Amino acid sequence: MPKRHISLGRELFPWERKVLESCRLYLVGGAVRDLLLGRAKLDLDLDYLAAGIDEDSLLALLSNIGRAALVGRSFGVVKFRTPEGITVDIAMPRSEVSTGPGHRDFRVISDPGMPV
Repeated sequence: MPKRHISLGRELFPWERKVLESCRLYLVGGAVRDLLLGRAKLDLDLDYLAAGIDEDSLLALLSNIGRAALVGRSFGVVKFRTPEGITVDIAMPRSEVSTGPGHRDFRVISDPGMPV
């Protein structure tokens, strides 16, 4: 599938530019859906995927820009409060491996080198 780029309809935030110097940052989730459907959003509900960087390096980078905390260690999710006062979730690429018969029986493996 060819890669597509869609305009955000806004300039990048300075923190996004800074993070992009160290890794690949993808906008994911509801914000992408809203862009594709042409829906205007009054509130910014931004979720990202950061690839090409490990959790510790991402946390250190974000902590130098705003407030960052690993809130989902088992899932590799960082909650980040930007200098603009927006709270975003940034996930790491991961795979899940079944460890049993139930829907909760799985192990999550974060992999900064996973192709996206």
